[in-house]
Amino acid sequence: MPKKNKKKLGTDSVSEFGDIGQFEVGSTTVKQQTPRKVTAHARKPNRRAEKRYAREFLNSLIEADAAQASSAQQRSPRTIERTQTSTRAGQDSTDRPSSRPSRHVLDLRKKYLIEKYELHTIQRPRAPFLEQLEDSISHWNRQRKIKWHYPETAKRSKPHRDISTEAAPSPAYVGSRIVSFTSILVLILAPVPLVLGVQKISSHVSNISIHGNQALASLQQGVSALQQQDLIAASTSLRTAQGSFQKIADAVASYDSDLINILAPIPQIQALYDTLSGLAAVGAETSAIGALLADNGSDDPASLPIGAIIDELYARTSRLRSAYATALAALQRVPSYVLPADLHENVDTLRQNMIGLNDGIKRTADLLAIADDLFGQRSQGRYLVLFQNNRELRPTGGFIGSYALLDLQAGAIRSIEFPGGGTYDLAGGFQYHLIPPKPLSIVNREWNLWDANWWPDFFASAQKIAWFYEQSSGQSVDGVIAINSDVMLQLLAHTGPIRMPQYNVEITEKNFYEVVQREVEQQFDKTQNQPKKILKDLYPMIFERIAANKNYAELLTVIATALETKDIQLAFLNHQGTQDLVIRNGWGGILPKPDKDFLSVVTTNIAGGKSDSSIFQTIDHVARIRSDGRIEVTVRVLKENHAVPEDQFAYVNNVDYIRFYVPPGSSFISARGFTPVPEELYRTPETFQTNDTGYVKNSDFFDTDPTTKTDIGTELGYTVFGNWMQVEPNQSTWAEITYELPFRITLTNSNGVSWFAPWQQNHHEIDRYGLTVVNQSGKRNVIFNSSVEVPDKYQIVWSNSVDSSQLGATSQRASLSTRLDHTTSFNLLLSERDPSS
Repeated sequence: MPKKNKKKLGTDSVSEFGDIGQFEVGSTTVKQQTPRKVTAHARKPNRRAEKRYAREFLNSLIEADAAQASSAQQRSPRTIERTQTSTRAGQDSTDRPSSRPSRHVLDLRKKYLIEKYELHTIQRPRAPFLEQLEDSISHWNRQRKIKWHYPETAKRSKPHRDISTEAAPSPAYVGSRIVSFTSILVLILAPVPLVLGVQKISSHVSNISIHGNQALASLQQGVSALQQQDLIAASTSLRTAQGSFQKIADAVASYDSDLINILAPIPQIQALYDTLSGLAAVGAETSAIGALLADNGSDDPASLPIGAIIDELYARTSRLRSAYATALAALQRVPSYVLPADLHENVDTLRQNMIGLNDGIKRTADLLAIADDLFGQRSQGRYLVLFQNNRELRPTGGFIGSYALLDLQAGAIRSIEFPGGGTYDLAGGFQYHLIPPKPLSIVNREWNLWDANWWPDFFASAQKIAWFYEQSSGQSVDGVIAINSDVMLQLLAHTGPIRMPQYNVEITEKNFYEVVQREVEQQFDKTQNQPKKILKDLYPMIFERIAANKNYAELLTVIATALETKDIQLAFLNHQGTQDLVIRNGWGGILPKPDKDFLSVVTTNIAGGKSDSSIFQTIDHVARIRSDGRIEVTVRVLKENHAVPEDQFAYVNNVDYIRFYVPPGSSFISARGFTPVPEELYRTPETFQTNDTGYVKNSDFFDTDPTTKTDIGTELGYTVFGNWMQVEPNQSTWAEITYELPFRITLTNSNGVSWFAPWQQNHHEIDRYGLTVVNQSGKRNVIFNSSVEVPDKYQIVWSNSVDSSQLGATSQRASLSTRLDHTTSFNLLLSERDPSS
């Protein structure tokens, strides 16, 4: 057998890349890697690794070439002239080694690398984990292929084995050999599906990018709409997202389960798979929700009733929350480089926003849980629905002129009653003679249900209203729902015009107030004495039209918006779990407990007609921090009456008993600008009248300022200052009150702000000033301005607000200005002023 001709390579063998040493181009240094020695028994070269090394070297050459050209352009003519002069002077430049190789040498090397390795462009590196994975697999394969060579003298002849005389191997020995063989087989074969799996997932990633951007954008729009309770927009966006998610789901479903199990140990692959699976689940649930919300009420007799619809929506939204949480958790684990480049920005933005958007899904789920408790298949209860006219403001939103009694059972409305006389029909059944709150005694000698919403905390007022109703009718209720009259305008916009032939009118959102007020005040049948009869006839027609349309998306959007603005308020008296959901989302009109500073300016229209719709109000709040830490607050209220003569029910003197709810323990200092009513207008209680125990428990006005006639007392745990403001049409008026807060600014190391990084680092003593401002239900056109003035002793080191874009702060002053149609708050951190600043 002829001997193989082995090629011997000496230690002076040259690498394919040559040896150009080290050269400099401008400020860039490129060092050629030292070629490795090639021995006689080296393993087969790895062409993929060599190609990658060649690509990297080519890139460095091109970058060096570019840097060299840039350096040449930056050399000034004066420098070139000085170099030429030195050469002419006899200095031999050849004595010095060249600082860089010839441009021609660089070009030859680039040409060689491009032709040999087909490197036509500078290729962008692949995802690091895929590169490392393939390198690991290739290295493992190379290790298996190494042929170990032994010298001839080292070989030993194997002795002849007589199998017939040998004992049979033990079962343990056989089992161990089988296990070893199986393990080796798995190690040998595992890289094959692993590489194929990586390639398959890589190919799917490129396909996913086609649908990914659209899916992520639609998902983000849909969840943003859910956060704003805009269920119509949410339905459209989520159904669009589902189409793209379905294509992603198809790609995920095409993965072999065994392959996924093999790839599971790779964190990036598993995170990517989990994310795609989670987003596909989100798409499936949102599509089903969108289909239910978009049901426009076809004539299909199998169409689900409202109770079944709500049950299904609630169940699917619960699953959506779970799927969303899973997708969010998976998305948090996915490195951006796993996905295609065109998806990076969308995924990173979605990752940042999904945490905040998650609140929208939670609130929507809570809303559907409440709806399920009211209208679900297992629901049962009796609810008192109050219709409040917010053109005549009262503390919870408006005067209670009419109501309905709603009986619900098993997802259906068993009965609904609209008394034609409104709340006045209950007066005959009430057997008590209660002394009303003093301001109300101007218009009513006794306290009745229509004046029972005396406190701005809706739950406290709802309890008193339910008590009045039970004492008047003999029936108890499970909850109270208040709806401001402005909500009817939104519902009429949803239903369209409603024709009422018996009144010879067509009611729309534009003429609702005019027609109803004229009928209630002037044109009702005096013999029947039912001034609210038009509302008794109108409200059922509105609800029947809504039920017939079955466009639940628009209906839920109107309800959700009204809940956010407190135009709908809920109080569940016998369902604590549901009431907890109401409180958590701020849909119960409950006054929060003050932490630091607190303010709620509450209007009560008493004998002021329907003029509050024409009132524009500005509230200026100024907190002055004194050098000793005391805080003095002045609240100034400006009211403008913009009523026009054409609106005969609003073109009257606006009479308002205004109350300022402030932190408990605040001290009255002064007041001015108020117009108190004459003392003789208050009715003196009769001897047979008694004080209501509920009112005595919640309200205690213990003093009146003799100069300004300002009432001073406590209500619901707050200090309250009350007085009168009156403004005629086309006039304006202002009033202000000054008081001192019960706490001071005290700089210490233990004020509950250990999280503040500058304080932790510099060990500054610090304290917090915070203000919470609560809007009144039903009140429109209110601007709120707040200013905090800090003395030279202190400085503001941090500020934050619910309306962050409306808050501005310097070291000595903070200001906020916003439209007061929601509860707002801000916080300031104060420290001792730095003398050097």
